[in-house]
Amino acid sequence: MDSYLLIPFQPVIAPLWLGFLVAGFLGLALGSFVTAMAYRLPREMKVGAVRSACTSCEHPLSFKDLVPFFSFMLQRGKCRYCQVSISWRYPLTELAMLCLSVMVFLRFGLSFDALLMVAIATCLLLLTVIDLEFLIIPDVVNLVLAVLCTLLGWRFGYGWEQMLIGSLALGCGSLLLRWVFFLWKGVEGLGLGDVKYLFAVGVVMPVEGISLFLMLSGGIGVAHAVLWQQLGYGKRFPFGPALAIAFFIVLLLPELMVYWNNTVYEIIYGWF
Repeated sequence: MDSYLLIPFQPVIAPLWLGFLVAGFLGLALGSFVTAMAYRLPREMKVGAVRSACTSCEHPLSFKDLVPFFSFMLQRGKCRYCQVSISWRYPLTELAMLCLSVMVFLRFGLSFDALLMVAIATCLLLLTVIDLEFLIIPDVVNLVLAVLCTLLGWRFGYGWEQMLIGSLALGCGSLLLRWVFFLWKGVEGLGLGDVKYLFAVGVVMPVEGISLFLMLSGGIGVAHAVLWQQLGYGKRFPFGPALAIAFFIVLLLPELMVYWNNTVYEIIYGWF
């Protein structure tokens, strides 16, 4: 567990304002990337092959139309060319990515590990946005996430055996849960995208963190399911956002994992 709490790559010593500036700029830029990928990947559009365009009038967007968040505000939430309202999800996604980047900076400083964490957070936000709209997690997102998690596991000093055990524990466990739920209820309890996601993030998930991760994802998932149904979206709901939030919390706050395990141990010890 000690290796998990270690930050082996020392942060670059820099003024606090510079760290916030770098994290903010990077977050907004990656947030804009997330909005573009969340639109193109589920629709199987070529990535980077064509210029961004308005989804209503299909007019190509210029540079001044693509400045993250600020273009939306300056244009008062409307397309410059057809005046059709632009969805608030675009600036909110960019602001969400900004917040994630700042949180990573506050935890890791300006370091290589911070860059890896921001890249992972980008994938987590991307799969969240896509899953909320389409109820799928694209394979390419899970593949990139698996590579990034492997790199982060290597940075944390994990061996291949440890990374393989974590991946198989979460992945095979989710497959078993999917099969049991199908036999019991006749419906899929987890989508295959969720299962592949758990194989991917399990690479960097320490065995000591699995119980906390499951508790967080389950609690967040239940709350999200209730809200989802109350809003009238139906009984089938995306579980990816809950899995993404829980994983980010465990990665960002490993101290919480230690506190959780000690609390569980004290409760069990008190019973016996």
